[in-house]
Amino acid sequence: MLTRGLSKAPATDAIVGQKLERKGTEELAEEVRRVDPGWAQGADLKNRRRVIRALAVWEQTGRRLSDWQEKETTKGGMAGVECWYLLPSIEILQGVIRKRVEGMFRDGWLEEVKGLMEQGGWESCPGARAIGYREVGEVVKGKLGRSEACDKIVAATRGYAKRQLTWFQGIPNIRSIEIDPREPLPRAGVEKLVRALERGAMST
Repeated sequence: MLTRGLSKAPATDAIVGQKLERKGTEELAEEVRRVDPGWAQGADLKNRRRVIRALAVWEQTGRRLSDWQEKETTKGGMAGVECWYLLPSIEILQGVIRKRVEGMFRDGWLEEVKGLMEQGGWESCPGARAIGYREVGEVVKGKLGRSEACDKIVAATRGYAKRQLTWFQGIPNIRSIEIDPREPLPRAGVEKLVRALERGAMST
């Protein structure tokens, strides 16, 4: 969502990025909390790519990424833009998440991960860091049962959804539209957005 322009922070240097990639997720999170607490407070610290980006900016420039974003973003941005996000019912969303995870297992998730593992080096691939792949890999290795893996993946996905919601709530002047995630999103979202905009127009 680009509403305030782009930061002028330099691109991540390849050597710096490779050095940071060798560190563990918790180590990276602790380091970014220390050097840029303002940025870390509103960030998903399990998102290695973003944490590495923040640390690389610090190492390369001696300035925190939060400072770049605050002071050096292009002035003006999209003045007057209306920002909305779709907010599903949490209770309904939890059921949808479980149904989706179970469906992925039925559609061959185990076979997919097994094939990737047979190729070698799959755990170092960016895609293998996606939610659920590590747990499915444990099932393939016989270290985790399918039912337990499903529960862990559902819990991780719920946590990710919660962090997304927290991120949206931290954006100034943004409003939500409640939707049912079981409905077709384009139609449900557009219809509710139109009604919300109409109510706003009538109240001004």
